[in-house]
Amino acid sequence: MPSQGVFANQSPDSGSIRVLYQTINNKDVVKAITVSDIDINGDNIAISLTELDTITLPLTGSGGNTELVISSIKQKDGYHFLDVIDTTVNTVSQSIASPIAVAPYLTETFFYNDYNALISNAETSRKSFLKYDVDRTGGQLKPSNYNAVAGIETATISKMEYIIAGEPQDFISAIGYTTSAVAAQNSIGFLTSDPISLIDDEDLSFRVGPQELNAALGFPQKPVISVENKTFHSNGGSLKVTTYLSIRFSSNANFSSSTGVNAIMPLAQQVYEDGITNSSINKVNLRFPSGSHGGMIHMRLEQQNIVQVSSDISQTILVEPILLNNPESEDFLNISIHRDFDEDQHPYAPKASVQDSNYTTSGIVNARYKGTKTDSSDYSGIEPAIAAQPFQAAIYDIGDNDLFICSQSLSDRTIEDFLFIGSSTSPTVSISTLGNIVASNVLGASSANPTDTVLDVALRDLKLADQLKQGDILRVTNGTNTELLQVISSTKKSTLGVVEINVVRDYANESAGHSFPTNAIVSRFIDNRLFKIDGNRLIAITAKKVWVKENRTILKTSQNGYVTELSTTCSV
Repeated sequence: MPSQGVFANQSPDSGSIRVLYQTINNKDVVKAITVSDIDINGDNIAISLTELDTITLPLTGSGGNTELVISSIKQKDGYHFLDVIDTTVNTVSQSIASPIAVAPYLTETFFYNDYNALISNAETSRKSFLKYDVDRTGGQLKPSNYNAVAGIETATISKMEYIIAGEPQDFISAIGYTTSAVAAQNSIGFLTSDPISLIDDEDLSFRVGPQELNAALGFPQKPVISVENKTFHSNGGSLKVTTYLSIRFSSNANFSSSTGVNAIMPLAQQVYEDGITNSSINKVNLRFPSGSHGGMIHMRLEQQNIVQVSSDISQTILVEPILLNNPESEDFLNISIHRDFDEDQHPYAPKASVQDSNYTTSGIVNARYKGTKTDSSDYSGIEPAIAAQPFQAAIYDIGDNDLFICSQSLSDRTIEDFLFIGSSTSPTVSISTLGNIVASNVLGASSANPTDTVLDVALRDLKLADQLKQGDILRVTNGTNTELLQVISSTKKSTLGVVEINVVRDYANESAGHSFPTNAIVSRFIDNRLFKIDGNRLIAITAKKVWVKENRTILKTSQNGYVTELSTTCSV
């Protein structure tokens, strides 16, 4: 049997079909076919061939027909190469003279045809019931109504000011203080904002980023601390005061730190030392599970000013509210509230105007709108949106010998353009440690426990819990024993940093029936997934050997197109 690359470049006779097959265990496995663009009547059927999903033809001498499912189509000079899903038949006949009808017979391409009713071709627009208007009048980088489109709620905290005799003050004076190196003690001019309360009946994440902090405090920040005696420092006086702006979350409406649940996160810091102020900010991303605060989450801003060094404790210190002291900044702070489940997000942006199709309402809903909300399970494990890089390579069967692949010249290879997802400049094996198996769910030997398909993994990084997805390939290792697993689903457990993963065992038949106890290492294949382009579709290069032209390496791919092994590097 010639290689698939050689076969693809051998033109069939006019009006004929050639079949590539391999005999395995006395059965013939059909790999690919080539079909002439000119049929036996002299008609050109090239347009019809480009639209094929299946082809049915007699392959054996018994007279029965076999249906072949086409995985990709490549137009050649005067013929089409059709890569098909491996199909087993008893015995392929060496030559069969039988007419094969092409139906439907197309005289022009269908997808961009006026008769394709699924393409938007209406002359008027109407408000979408699903899509939202994205306002980019304020800039292209981030829509001005981003929160409204994403359904992100905003809590605004303001009114952080000193009140004396019922009147707001621009500053207060502090004198007769003590000094301390501990930030939690001896605060002068302690100040809080008005509180905000939320019901904690669902998982919530609170986020404050640099953009929000710079808008509230100004950039650069204006110093909060000053001294009344303007000659104090020039006469040798020494003073160091650290100001902390924090956000406190509490289950108590009175924010008592001695009872209930309390968390305090730093937002900004100013260090005043002998007339010079240095400032910094800290972003916040804090998650609270549903019910963690007993019904209500209360939050407020707190300002502490800690005198750490002073050569004269009778020196009058002037303290300003950090949220109000800069006239060029906002006098409030916005806190983003994210709900942890997508279905709980409620966008409140206006609906977008869309061009409808001259089709039925059912077609609009199913083909254009409901069909746009997809995930990797809808595309054989391929993400709906990917950032891929091009490379050139030749594809071979997984069973082809490495020496044979390396020995071929460029003229013998079918070099094609492909895509790969990865951070490197060319495809390679890339694997990263996910974590370790914990005692709550370990893996017994797959041969003795075929239903043992759940493991608990303590992650090395909490962020990895959100990166795990269906179809990911894992490798579990215990000493010299290894096994490949495919992820079906993953769920965060109540123990922080632990996920429960449902898997398919013995992926790619790598395992020899090993068991994997507590502390066995679990790694994840990342980046490097290979694809070919078929029209407007991406198809994973599954269970193949791939000769990469750039570096002459031969890579093995899994059933989902992940690079799982560097087979060899060709020396010629």
